[in-house]
Amino acid sequence: MRSLTSQVPISHRSREHTPRAGDARSIDGFRYGPGYTGGVVTAIDLSSINIAATRLQAYDAQADYTLETDRAGALHFYAVATREPLLERRTVPTASFVDFVGFDSGVLEWRGNVGLDWSRGSWMLGWNAQYYDSYLVYAPGSTAATIATAILNQGSATIPSQTYHDVFARYRFGGSSTLTHGVLANTEILVGIQNVFNTSPPIVVSGNYSTYGDPRLRRYSITLRHNF
Repeated sequence: MRSLTSQVPISHRSREHTPRAGDARSIDGFRYGPGYTGGVVTAIDLSSINIAATRLQAYDAQADYTLETDRAGALHFYAVATREPLLERRTVPTASFVDFVGFDSGVLEWRGNVGLDWSRGSWMLGWNAQYYDSYLVYAPGSTAATIATAILNQGSATIPSQTYHDVFARYRFGGSSTLTHGVLANTEILVGIQNVFNTSPPIVVSGNYSTYGDPRLRRYSITLRHNF
């Protein structure tokens, strides 16, 4: 956002009208281009306008498939992926567009997750994997000196791609459950493990670790939900 000076709309209007013979002239303290025919300016709106620009291309894909069986329960497979080949920004109209795809503090070109759930009766088991593409160790628009320093400190030009796995198990007690004298009737217990393989996020010299991972590594969770 930026506020314009009073001369900018005057110059813009001068270019919109049909030129006619004559030199640039000044009226009421404003300089008008040759051929200005818009008349005397009585008011100018100098409120802030958006002068920045963004160009974006992104593609999403999703697949789901459920296999129902009589005795073995149901299997549900799903996959979601996003590709973002283009994200360019410029802050002012006179500046060049800067690419943000695949840079530190930018966006990833590829990311997605895939999973498989099994359910039968009161039971459900699930697995999910998340994928994050590799990216450069320096920020968009960095100078050659900054890029060289970042690569030297990191020991590599890129942060490697990352994959993390989660699993969970869920059991639902029915409304007629007599376990513990019916205390657990209409209750759901969910046990989960995040980052099953205890994968460490890549170390990033500029920010300690890649924020697409979790420095807490493997984590456990238990959720108890009761419906009244």
